[in-house]
Amino acid sequence: TQNSCLPSGLLIPMDRALQLTESLAAALDDQRQAGKVQHAVVELVRQRVFAIAHGYPDGNDAATLARDPTLLLACERSPMGGEPLASQPTLSRFENAVGPRDLYRFGEALADLVIGRHRKRLGGKVRRITLDLDPTDDPTHVGVVDAVLVGVKAWQVSEVAEAMCPLVGPTTCVVPLQNGVEAPGQLAAV
Repeated sequence: TQNSCLPSGLLIPMDRALQLTESLAAALDDQRQAGKVQHAVVELVRQRVFAIAHGYPDGNDAATLARDPTLLLACERSPMGGEPLASQPTLSRFENAVGPRDLYRFGEALADLVIGRHRKRLGGKVRRITLDLDPTDDPTHVGVVDAVLVGVKAWQVSEVAEAMCPLVGPTTCVVPLQNGVEAPGQLAAV
C-alpha cells in the first residue's frame, strides 16, 4: 500500500459543504465523446483542484498521484485497489479544452456560491449583497485575516511563513495542511 502524500486536511469536507468542485464541473461544457470517457468532469476538476491546493501544481504530478489514497477518496474513488485517477495526458487534454466561455461560467459559479453563502448567513433579510474584491498576490495589501490555510510543500513552509506575516493577527487561525510534524513548529517560529 502506498502512503498518502496528500493530507486530507479541511479541504475535502469544505468542498463537500460548499459544493465548489461540483459547481465548477457543472459550469463546463463537456465536449468529449461519451464512449471514450473514463473520468467524470467533476472527478477531473477535483483531481486538479486538490492536487494544486496541496502543492502539486504541475500536471506531470498526475502519474505520482494517480493512486494516492487521499486523492482517490477526494475524487470519490476507492483507495483499495480501484482504478487510478486520470493520467497526465488526460488532464492536459481536459485543461486545454477549457475555453473563455467555460472560464466565464467558472466565474459565475464562484459568484453564485459566494452570494448564496452570504444570503444563507444573513437569513435572506437583505436585498443587496456587495462583494468588495481586490485581487492581489501581495499579502501586505490584504491585511489581517481570520484564517490562513497553508497548502504548500513542506520545504516551502518557512518561506511562506515569512510572506504571510502581514496576514496574521492575534486571533488569526493558521492551519498547516502538510503531512508531518514540522510545519506547525516552523509556522509558530515566525
